[in-house]
Amino acid sequence: MELTIERDGGTVIARPNGRLEGLQGASKFQKALEKSIGPDDHALILDMEALTYISSAGLRAVAIMINRTKAADMGFVLCSLSKSVNDVFTTSGFNRLVQVVDTLEDARWTVAA
Repeated sequence: MELTIERDGGTVIARPNGRLEGLQGASKFQKALEKSIGPDDHALILDMEALTYISSAGLRAVAIMINRTKAADMGFVLCSLSKSVNDVFTTSGFNRLVQVVDTLEDARWTVAA
């Protein structure tokens, strides 16, 4: 899995690409997200458009980031989930823990509100 990070003001936009699986891959993903968030950031958007698969270890990394962003009073939004990745989030109940929107544009509006 590759991860691209960009900034838009105080919003961090992370784009995982490929398969987010295994403890090592999930840990690397989580640490990269944690490192990308600065003290002046107010939101994290995970743009999942290029994510083809997420394992339970990947879900755990997302759960940790949900908790860390909530503790820091930051917004957290997922967007652009493929059908298969969305099915995993829905089946596991993660869609009730974090806001999921259809597009990156929707995610930007959500964190700006």
